[in-house]
Amino acid sequence: MTCKKFLTTLSLVALLPLVIGCNGLPLNADSTNSNLFENRSDFKVRCAMLESKMSPETAFSALDVSEESFTTLKPVEIQQFIYGRSEVRGTPDQLEEFRVRMAAYEGFKLPYSTLQRSGKLGLGKVIIDETGWDQTLVLIFDDGELFKSMVVGRAEVDKSSSNYLWEFVGSAIKKGGKLALK
Repeated sequence: MTCKKFLTTLSLVALLPLVIGCNGLPLNADSTNSNLFENRSDFKVRCAMLESKMSPETAFSALDVSEESFTTLKPVEIQQFIYGRSEVRGTPDQLEEFRVRMAAYEGFKLPYSTLQRSGKLGLGKVIIDETGWDQTLVLIFDDGELFKSMVVGRAEVDKSSSNYLWEFVGSAIKKGGKLALK
């Protein structure tokens, strides 16, 4: 066998997995605050214990999570959780009254997620499968009483995305060789 035929054969054998495809390449697992709850059921049960008009101390105690684990919401985030993305309009006096009203609110959020990522190769593409959950508990207090509590986000994550192989490799190189996509 000539050297050229040998190199061609070796190249084809090396590229065969890309043509055929490889399944189940583990990429990474992300979890946020998973140490605070036993599982998703525990998260749901503790969130259901929250009642309107609870003090912040009582609410954090009911969740069995310290206030330090939460992130404080900015006023604009509190406004979006209460009123959605509606635009506030009015006279200067009405806007000042609204601003004072918004200043009475205090908000906190606690992300809770576990995402597993795996990938497979096929015909020049990397297909990333992502499963798990990605939720955030939001607490809004009005003058020291629980006004609103809600869980936002995706209770079930089961999605698939694909990237061309060269984009995946380029991204891994930029991240210092880590094969982690987000």
